[in-house]
Amino acid sequence: MKWAPVITYTGAAETLPGGLSTTVYQPQEGAIYGANTLTNVAESTSLNLSGKFTKPVTTDDVTLRIVASNELKDSLGNNNPNYKKREIYTRTLAWNEAFDGEIKQTIPNPDGLTNLNFEISSSSNVDWSKIKWTPQIETIGKNGSRQRTAGATHYILFADMVSEGKPVVLASNVSTLTVTPSITMLPPTVNGMVTMTVKTVDKLLGKKTYTFSGGSLSGDPLIITGISAGKIWIDYFYSGNISGQTVTSAATVSGIGTAQAGFYAQTENKGFGTMYRGWGGFVYNASEGRYGKPIDESLLKLPDSKDAKMDPLTMAFVPIGTDQSSFDRWIGQRAELYLTAKEAGASRLTEQNVILTNPFRTY
Repeated sequence: MKWAPVITYTGAAETLPGGLSTTVYQPQEGAIYGANTLTNVAESTSLNLSGKFTKPVTTDDVTLRIVASNELKDSLGNNNPNYKKREIYTRTLAWNEAFDGEIKQTIPNPDGLTNLNFEISSSSNVDWSKIKWTPQIETIGKNGSRQRTAGATHYILFADMVSEGKPVVLASNVSTLTVTPSITMLPPTVNGMVTMTVKTVDKLLGKKTYTFSGGSLSGDPLIITGISAGKIWIDYFYSGNISGQTVTSAATVSGIGTAQAGFYAQTENKGFGTMYRGWGGFVYNASEGRYGKPIDESLLKLPDSKDAKMDPLTMAFVPIGTDQSSFDRWIGQRAELYLTAKEAGASRLTEQNVILTNPFRTY
């Protein structure tokens, strides 16, 4: 069925970096069909990478990465003493570099590692829905046989909008702009790396990565030159999760004063997908009388124990995952249960073709 809801919030509308709205949330913005899973390939000392990659001009650099590993556990479930994991391919495209074509590369794999993880990342959020990578790996066996395998791409993004910033208005061109970061977090239990960016709607003006420790940020100001008049956005992007902390993010801008800055963090998948721009999805089982009632939100959670017995035919809530045969939708227990930015599919979980018979008919 056609299903493409648009969420509109009240308040003054602004355009964020990347062209996204502060008040109108379109479903296609969250249609990011990635999968954080390993792709298993045949053992080979050389890997032939191919596949199309599309990236428009973005508001930050974008990096493609392949991480290879062998098995973490042995056949008995014990830790593998010979476990190896390393990056075998990386390519970074600058924020103002557009690309729409084939990526081909022969990658040495001397250890014959067979588990591959394909990643797309940036130091801040970009318009992720417009970035696509469909990698394929060809392996060559010892007997010369060739095998081609499609890879699943994992988007590393900052889906948790802890706080939204406000634009800073520059009334005239500025030759030198100094931006001094300021973040406080309570309780001060989070450590990691934070990148501060300064952007317009469609350009990256500057960025700097800081160490975040003990609830405070340390480092020198960011200095940018040759800034045109107009609106700029200052945001922070934290490479970790925020859980229960209160974050206050700001920046001091030379000639302006204190500015309200946005703060974005990574988040774990709780069964709803990436939740980028707040969009996610799930399968809801309408049996046991649930079909005639509003969705019971208390049921929308994964089991508390990893050892819990799960039956996809009876569970009220089932996560959806990217269809790894097409990479253009999320699917549930069956292919008929799917979700895209424009459509949703419903289905029985058991027999699909049901023939009704007349119990009073005499045969």
